Amino acid sequence: MNWPVRVLVVDDSAFSRRLVTDILQADPDIQVVGYARNGREALEKVASLQPRVVTLDQEMPVMDGLTTLTALMAGNPVAVIMLSSHTAAGAAVTIKALELGAVDFIPKPAPGDSLDDFTRQLTEKVKAAARVPVTRLCRGKNCREDTPAPFISPRPGREEAAAAGTGSAAATAAIGGRLSPGRSPGGKEGVAGAVSAGSSRGEAIRPGKGTPAALTGAVAAVAGRLPGRRPGIEVVAIGTSTGGPAALRQVLTALPGNLPAGIVIVQHMPAGFTGPLARRLDELAALEVREAAAGDILRPGLALLAPAGRQMLLERHGDAVQVHLAAEAGITTLFKPSVDALFLTVAREYGPRSLGVILTGMGNDGLRGLRAIKEQGGTVIAQDEATSVVYGMPRAAVEAGLADLVLPLEDIAPAIVALVTGAG
Repeated sequence: MNWPVRVLVVDDSAFSRRLVTDILQADPDIQVVGYARNGREALEKVASLQPRVVTLDQEMPVMDGLTTLTALMAGNPVAVIMLSSHTAAGAAVTIKALELGAVDFIPKPAPGDSLDDFTRQLTEKVKAAARVPVTRLCRGKNCREDTPAPFISPRPGREEAAAAGTGSAAATAAIGGRLSPGRSPGGKEGVAGAVSAGSSRGEAIRPGKGTPAALTGAVAAVAGRLPGRRPGIEVVAIGTSTGGPAALRQVLTALPGNLPAGIVIVQHMPAGFTGPLARRLDELAALEVREAAAGDILRPGLALLAPAGRQMLLERHGDAVQVHLAAEAGITTLFKPSVDALFLTVAREYGPRSLGVILTGMGNDGLRGLRAIKEQGGTVIAQDEATSVVYGMPRAAVEAGLADLVLPLEDIAPAIVALVTGAG
């Protein structure tokens, strides 16, 4: 890509526009090419100024941030960083923006917050967003709210196959395992029947009534690429950062609700955002998804998301493995929560019955934990470069020789099902 990074600043507050502009202009690798006071102005200026990155406020007159983002992704895809508020409503809007195609977000500094931290994060996120290929940004019909993940690079024949069919079923079949489970008023449904009620580890996955054929087909396709037979997987540990909310949505919504393994997740996020993310994922997935609390016991069909600002660790007490939330993890790390901190305890408590999954994100958090999982006989899946928003954390695992499977995002859920159930 070309440097400096061309940035458009969109905010109805003159103070916020000036703050963001001054911070970005102080970096020689960034050029602010203009500003807009509302979404309508932003759409016009994106077309005329051709910025590489847009910083986008949520609440604006004339056209708000979500409406603007949807229009950008449908017509003129560009890397967008949302500037979010610290309120509960602002966090929910931010989660929605990440679903619709925003690359990342940063909370606006509140009174008493460190401006140095905001400056560092803003410049880092703008430069990272500038490196995301346009082909990975949301486009046209792929930006509909019911699309599991906007960050999927087109593959030969995918769009043509989807267009040849009728409705969402044809699109699901074309993608090969991308599922959108439904619900009934009484609880979660969708792909919950994908594993028969009496299934156990070692059995092949059996289609149940209403099971999308794509799930069975995708599992069969992935099973042939799996490493040699391993002990039954009892826990799936997932780590991710930039681009993670959309990736988590795609993976979790494609898993059956009665997957016979517990799931633990670290997503790098500031305080106030992991709870709304967990609630949104719970709305969409057949699995139960919630923000982890101290004392939670891991069990099949439950996905626990580490809360921001704490380290999520696992401790075995008799036959049960419980969540322990700590201020520190006993390791050197910049992150709370840290993927390494969680994965190290996963390796300790589950050994060869653990599956580590590393998804899109900057840096190399998770590398030490994945190495421990491998040393204890566990299995590692890494997202491939083509479908990663930022190929940092997966790259570190791949280059260290730790990944048993390097898969595009849409193949990761079927691989998890195959490993956990012993399919293939």
